[in-house]
Amino acid sequence: MSEEQGLINFEDFTKVKMCAGTILEATLNTKAKKPAYILTIDFGFLGIKTSSAQITEHYTPSDLIGQQIIAVMNFPPKKVAGINSSVLVLACVNEDTGTVLLRPTQPVPNGSRVL
Repeated sequence: MSEEQGLINFEDFTKVKMCAGTILEATLNTKAKKPAYILTIDFGFLGIKTSSAQITEHYTPSDLIGQQIIAVMNFPPKKVAGINSSVLVLACVNEDTGTVLLRPTQPVPNGSRVL
């Protein structure tokens, strides 16, 4: 694959709406095929959203409550293991480190856009 293949421009990047939010609730999604949590996330002026996230490897529900995360806001809602997942929580996934959440290094207002 050449270096030019797969490149996007900045306009393409800005179409993906990624924002910070604070996890209000985290419970085990017992209907999920792979271990996952149902997250209730406050995105400030963008509202409270729900997501199913496969992040049980490094985090307990009590670890997650109050944590800020980054999520993609403009994918269509998707039914995941019995819940309506309306945002995609972002994480780095690697076979050596597992699934590690992307988080702001300093507190930011909920709904802050990632650019």
